[in-house]
Amino acid sequence: MEREVTSNDEHLIVSEFKDDYIVKSIGAFGPWQARICIIAALVRSTGIWNMLSIVFLTPKTEFSCVKFKTSNVTLVKNSTCYENCVKYEFHEDVMFEKNLISEFNLVCDSAWKAGFTQTLIMFGSLIGVSLFGWISDRFGRRIGLIISTSINLILMIVAPLSPSYWIFNGIRFLIGITTGGVMVISLVLIIEIVGPQYREAAGSLSMISDGFAQALLSAFAYFAVDWKMYLLEYGILSIFIYMLIISLSETPRWFMAKGRVKKALDVMTKAAER
Repeated sequence: MEREVTSNDEHLIVSEFKDDYIVKSIGAFGPWQARICIIAALVRSTGIWNMLSIVFLTPKTEFSCVKFKTSNVTLVKNSTCYENCVKYEFHEDVMFEKNLISEFNLVCDSAWKAGFTQTLIMFGSLIGVSLFGWISDRFGRRIGLIISTSINLILMIVAPLSPSYWIFNGIRFLIGITTGGVMVISLVLIIEIVGPQYREAAGSLSMISDGFAQALLSAFAYFAVDWKMYLLEYGILSIFIYMLIISLSETPRWFMAKGRVKKALDVMTKAAER
């Protein structure tokens, strides 16, 4: 017959055992940890897609001026800016029929806007790391990951529907914030569920998914007609990846840190059964 866990047992576990108790209970690395590591690595892939998608959104795009304020222009050179040009025509892109540059006319005086799009998402991720790091510490890794991925998914689907450059950039900034949360929490999740001797290896191996994610971006771009379909492709795939998060449990170490020993023991019991 199993003995009920008393308050003295809880105090002993929290004050003396901590990591050692968790490792002795469920092992340093096993099927339960491997499954969580794989899911977390897949979730990281969606963050890579968001942060590196700019490569195919703003490729080098040739253009020509097709309308001037005056009609005394005799020679027009490709990809050349003219002060009196009022309309540019974009040449067929090697990847998309239409990209971000041709969609929002990001050439000449507006050329800086192409790079600014990436600046915003990176700045947003910087904020997201701090914001969602606090959320995951306060409410749990699982809750933090569900919140960040849910918001991220909605924004990824909405972004291609943006009617203007600045609305698109606003959405991308918010995507950067949630992406920062996705990246930091998924890594913390991996580190917390394995034993101390496997943490460096697990953290490093999770980065392998980053390489596969980058390779998939090329596949998304190859099969996309334009930049909107390109974003929708990996946005839709992210739905299936994020569905896996629902099956995750909170980490025992977070429960231990909050003094919720019984909850931690429940998770460890289920983990040991797998």
